[in-house]
Amino acid sequence: MNSIKVKCPAKINLFLNIIGKDKNYHKMHMINQAISLYDYLTIKKIDKGIILKSDNDLIPLDDKNSVYKAIELFLDYTKLDVGVEVVIDKNIPMEAGLGGESADAAGVLIGLNKLFNTNLDLDILLNLGFKVGCDVPFCIKSGTKEVLGYGEILRDYEVDYSNFLVVKPPVRLSTKEMFTKYDSINKYEDIPISIGHNDFEKVIDNDLVNLIDLVKNTGAVYSFLSGSGSSIIGIFNNYEELEIAYNKLLNILDDNYQLFVTSSVFKIEIE
Repeated sequence: MNSIKVKCPAKINLFLNIIGKDKNYHKMHMINQAISLYDYLTIKKIDKGIILKSDNDLIPLDDKNSVYKAIELFLDYTKLDVGVEVVIDKNIPMEAGLGGESADAAGVLIGLNKLFNTNLDLDILLNLGFKVGCDVPFCIKSGTKEVLGYGEILRDYEVDYSNFLVVKPPVRLSTKEMFTKYDSINKYEDIPISIGHNDFEKVIDNDLVNLIDLVKNTGAVYSFLSGSGSSIIGIFNNYEELEIAYNKLLNILDDNYQLFVTSSVFKIEIE
């Protein structure tokens, strides 16, 4: 086997609480859910080097990309004298609070482990992933998880909902800039889990607040910001209600908005 294809699911935050800041890192408490919106990676063995390719011109194809960093860490850990080429088919919107880059880094670690038959155990993959980014361990485990600390503590969690509408407005938000905004108000507190709560909503503009209300008014049980934004999530009791809301919003929002009908997923898949 010289190549492998990996489906990397996006992540939404059903609950996001910023507990505090320790030096340059934020302590978090989150409920994360993987959903059926995917990037696809085609991973190939080559003689030497790391080559990234993508259909999206906005993606860096060098060591600024988390996929590149994950490959470097994997090859360094395993001491394999090989090269890797990865083609990234990008469907998860960028700077949208959907964890696309972390999902891709997680997918490449799992894919490389399979492609090269290195049989690294889950703990090793999680440690490598955490060196790439705080969201990568969750993306490796996938499913529904309670996430604590800096992203390294993962616990199984169950929720009653599995139908999610993702509405991505024509706005890209930098996670770094959103944390800077939140730090300026300095409202850190450890609160009980409440589905639909996101601390970043304290620092978003009125357009996003209005979009949250709009999604709620289509019949969502909850509507809220995912991650640091800009995507808004609607949770629905069943697929039929989700589809009705999707069609309503198609008629209300212009073509600059992206809408995705999604459901819960529980693992990264290798095809």
